[in-house]
Amino acid sequence: MERDGWKCQVCGSSQNLQAHHKTFRSRQGSDEDLNLITLCAECHAQLHGSDRSEEHTSELQSRQY
Repeated sequence: MERDGWKCQVCGSSQNLQAHHKTFRSRQGSDEDLNLITLCAECHAQLHGSDRSEEHTSELQSRQY
């Protein structure tokens, strides 16, 4: 979260932050920093609840940190 400036990397919020696994843990994604991105609870829930979850995750995976 520190690397991401303590802000959601989708909407910029600094409230209710969570770590999102770009490659899901269910798909053997690691807990390493390169596989994590900071999201607020609302954006995290929207991403996981979206029919386009795979597409959004691909977009997040392509971001360089």
